Amino acid sequence: MARAHTHARWESLLTADFAAIEEGIELSERRSSNVVVLESPQHRLERVVLASIAHHGLDAAAELNELEGEDFTSPRHRAQLAGITDLLEQGERVTVASLGVVLEQLGHPLTFRAAPLLDALLAQVEPLDALRGLVAQLKETRARATARSGLARAQADLQSSAPSAAAVTEQLLQMAASTQDASRWPDPVPLGAGLAPAWPKGILRGPLASLVEALAESYQVPVDLPAMMGLGVISACIGGRFQVSIRRGWREPTNVFLAIAMPPASRKSGIARALTKPLVDWERRLSAQVANQVHETASALRVAEKELARYEDAVARAKSEGEREDANLRRESAVTALATAQQCLVRSPRLITDDATPEALTSLLAEHGGRFALISAEGGGIFDMMAGGRYASVPNLDVYLKGHACDPIRVDRKGRPAEFIRDPALTVAVATQPDTLRVFASRPELRGRGLPARFLYSVPLSNVGHRSVEPELSDPVIYHEWSQLVRDLLGHPPSVDEEGHTRPHRIELDEDAQAHLTEWAREVEERLRDRGDLAVVADWGGKLVGATVRVAGLLHAAEHSLTLCDAPIDGDTMERAIFLAKEYLVPHAVLAFEAMGETPAIANGRKLLAWAARTKTASVGPRDVLKAFGGRGDRKGTIDPIIDVLKAHGWVREQESQKAAGRGRPAERWTIHPSVFRGAL
Repeated sequence: MARAHTHARWESLLTADFAAIEEGIELSERRSSNVVVLESPQHRLERVVLASIAHHGLDAAAELNELEGEDFTSPRHRAQLAGITDLLEQGERVTVASLGVVLEQLGHPLTFRAAPLLDALLAQVEPLDALRGLVAQLKETRARATARSGLARAQADLQSSAPSAAAVTEQLLQMAASTQDASRWPDPVPLGAGLAPAWPKGILRGPLASLVEALAESYQVPVDLPAMMGLGVISACIGGRFQVSIRRGWREPTNVFLAIAMPPASRKSGIARALTKPLVDWERRLSAQVANQVHETASALRVAEKELARYEDAVARAKSEGEREDANLRRESAVTALATAQQCLVRSPRLITDDATPEALTSLLAEHGGRFALISAEGGGIFDMMAGGRYASVPNLDVYLKGHACDPIRVDRKGRPAEFIRDPALTVAVATQPDTLRVFASRPELRGRGLPARFLYSVPLSNVGHRSVEPELSDPVIYHEWSQLVRDLLGHPPSVDEEGHTRPHRIELDEDAQAHLTEWAREVEERLRDRGDLAVVADWGGKLVGATVRVAGLLHAAEHSLTLCDAPIDGDTMERAIFLAKEYLVPHAVLAFEAMGETPAIANGRKLLAWAARTKTASVGPRDVLKAFGGRGDRKGTIDPIIDVLKAHGWVREQESQKAAGRGRPAERWTIHPSVFRGAL
């Protein structure tokens, strides 16, 4: 996004936010949905002070007493200060919910988008010992702004005299320069999309909620990671066994596709191991129970295969018509015996894998009752196989598309028995690196056939570099309760129809849940229109209502593991599923799809900044840019596009030209924003 350096931009800022210019800063632009918000460092300082006071509560009483409403330039922040003060005086804890009630009473209700942003704000605070300095800085900044109120009169003079654009620009630049520190550097504009809200509190209940909180603390990871992975495990337990009945002709399965994008070293593997351990234990326990049958039936199958091969060879070697007829009879008998052995073959029970080709995944579904789960902490290879990049040049998407929709799969392969899966239910829950999402963008046919639209996305804010080195250890009882929940869900017997085929159990909706879902469906439909915020992800948004029902089924299962069908999904459960979809899944999907469509210049800009952070390189020249990319590239195709996009977003700025030693052009170098080295990427 272009920064405010042009004449037109400065002229527009005269009427847009002159109060920020009098602070001597360059306004940064931050895109939220379809609205561009101009935000000054003063407002960011105010938000940090409010969040810290709300977090520390009565411990920050001394700092709170020093503050007045006039210290805040934002009316919204003044209202939040009043609300926080009111709550603390009443001895109540400051949360999004409690503060929202007070703000509504004060005439400043939280908007649709403000609630998740406020939730994220309250989670990012400064230590108590730093709060006093922040309060002093806030009051000093406000006093300095008041003392320079003469700039407002200068604005009026400029407008009344109607100078040229160049004159306006020059005078404003001079005024800004006279009131700011020359070394000050505004915050850069994020490359591509911004940040999506944190996982909302109160969505999960029961053992899953306890385990998610415990894992987030003990592994020091964002709550989003174990929460999404936990829903994936619940899906693996009930997918294919249960369906949510909405109305006649509409039953929604309970298996989901989940993708969590997090950078390396985010402890994804440990979280996946902890959550899937009960599934692995279930596989081992059942495998031990049928070990003898597995061995015996496999041995019988091998004998039948050898017998068939022997009689086929006898047919080929027969010298007379009588020998050939006798060999054919024996061969037909061997074919029947082989078919019987194949039908009687007992396999070790399987439920999950962390890596499989589409063809292998189809066979696993066929061999294990049509329900299977692909759960991986390093899903880069999985996305690569979906795109056909590892073993095939053409993507084989049928198992994913039909496995998500529970549509029948029939596969006929030469030399192998046909595979028919009546009601396949595939669960996919993968954690991967953000760059992997761009695999979807590199293969247009993936989005053309709707595969990315079937995933629910999570792009948590990384806390690497801010983790506690002495986290609180989890209570073993929490893991035991989680294991029991998984065993209860897996222990539900299948439903069998009159023909002997297994059919999913039905979970009903009560009247409140049905009403909430209808209202949500109406809202989604309106937001899918041309000017709606879901129009940019219309293929994904078109499946959002169905995905919400699936999530409601998972939340219901996490609470009612033993009475899934006896108790209908109630209004509270549906409300939580809708809130999660509206406040979390939608913004994270928008963020993920923006990352998928990111331009090469932005992607390479990210790589250059990551290289600079890793190598502690504070400034770069053309040779450094090429060095970051292994020496590959040139000025026009590599260096210029990267530097242009980084300059436009405020991540680098040009140093004053320095004359090269001897003859030649001045050396070019660009200074990198200091926040890169503080983990801002």
